[in-house]
Amino acid sequence: LRWVPGHMEVHGNELADEEAKKAAKGDSSNSASLPAKLRKSLPCSVTAARRAHMARLRKESAVRWRQSARGRRLGAVDP
Repeated sequence: LRWVPGHMEVHGNELADEEAKKAAKGDSSNSASLPAKLRKSLPCSVTAARRAHMARLRKESAVRWRQSARGRRLGAVDP
């Protein structure tokens, strides 16, 4: 490996970029051809799980507020 600023003029860089994009979209090797350590899924990120949970709570809270009597009355005054 060698460090090159901006990956300029590195043979195979464009091919590596294309393969990385494919992998990010889910188009990667089948699990049988991978080493055993790489066959398992990655552990869930605690931060990502917390953010997803909070997003669900905010959405549910907004729906409940709009459906409540107080939310409807206030919405008529100040949408």
